[in-house]
Amino acid sequence: MIRRDSDPSAEAIQREAVRLCRGEEPRNLPRHYQLWATLFLSGESADSTPLSDAERQGLTVLLTAPRALDGRPQAEWEETRLLALRTVLGRERLSPHALLADIVLNDPSARVRELAIGALRADGSTALPALLRALKNGTNWRREGVQALIALLPQLDPQGQAQGGLSAALLTQVLADRLPRRSSRYTQNARRNVTAVMLVLLAGLALSVALPRTPIALVIACAIGIGVLHTQITRDGRSRIGSDERSARVDLHGSARDALLKLPDIRLLPQLLELSFGRPRRGGWSEARGVLKRLLWTVTPADAGSLSVAGDRLSDGLRTSEPDLTRAVLYAIEQIGSSRHIAPVRHLIRWSAVPELRDAARRILPVLEERLRAERTADTLVRAGEAPPDSAGTLLRPSIGHADPKPEELLRAETGEQ
Repeated sequence: MIRRDSDPSAEAIQREAVRLCRGEEPRNLPRHYQLWATLFLSGESADSTPLSDAERQGLTVLLTAPRALDGRPQAEWEETRLLALRTVLGRERLSPHALLADIVLNDPSARVRELAIGALRADGSTALPALLRALKNGTNWRREGVQALIALLPQLDPQGQAQGGLSAALLTQVLADRLPRRSSRYTQNARRNVTAVMLVLLAGLALSVALPRTPIALVIACAIGIGVLHTQITRDGRSRIGSDERSARVDLHGSARDALLKLPDIRLLPQLLELSFGRPRRGGWSEARGVLKRLLWTVTPADAGSLSVAGDRLSDGLRTSEPDLTRAVLYAIEQIGSSRHIAPVRHLIRWSAVPELRDAARRILPVLEERLRAERTADTLVRAGEAPPDSAGTLLRPSIGHADPKPEELLRAETGEQ
């Protein structure tokens, strides 16, 4: 059993933890972190008293992954963080969802992430707001962390209705590369190296000015700078600066597609259509089409009003080279289409090389033409240009007869409905 009175002071270890999280050079990292994690433990989790403010603050510092640890030996540090996380989960009355979501998003250890994921899954939909905030605001995320967070959303919100359908809406933003935000994890090395290249070039220029007869200094500096920059721009002969993040986002597109297939929300149809068929193509347009193939089959005539803005993009969907997607688009047009879809459907009947698609287009064409006739009929109905100015006060008087009939004996125009 660890005795607290024999441990170093909490203040000393906390200063070291804060120092590390600021990116400064750590001192005796494994020992300090092991002590820091065990400082608030009593036996084998026998102490179940709630955490004090100091303990909570210290363990939060420990569980906020510092960048300075990246690339360092992780074995002792991983065990320490597991121990600290078990302490927080065992002694806090309410699970710290925000901290757990941050761990899922940023922690490099798969074991630590799995422990946090298990705690979030056990809390169910109450943990959903913290996950959504982490997805919206995270700026130092890891590919594996975002994938794990995305996979959690359908488990915590199986119907896709919590938070007003925000889960599915944010997943659509992931497909469009609007979320998560740009990660400094994937850009800081490139920025650092480009800065180093510029400094080398400036140093070479300064030497050539100071020593005009020895321009060789500038030549050497330029050669070194170009070499370093070339390494960043064409790493392995293929990649460019930022390619690591682009590669990560491609994997996130697949994760978002899989999650959206479990959270069908017809309200997302306009955004998915724009992403799938809009120009220029961006983000996970191919994955968005995969979601569309299933979502379009859920459209009903009752959705016509709410999906009226999707009409033009539905027409674009008839020009795709994917028969399965075109068939789903034709079904949606049959349900909510209007006269503006007649020309694209006729074009498909004339030019499609797939007999099944031509047959499906011929089947729905009369439906669209009937809707066109109904629209024209509605536009040509005879309606009064304007109502009488004051029908209730108009008195019916005889053209001949009494000179001054009594007004109370005269007939008035009827204004009520029969």
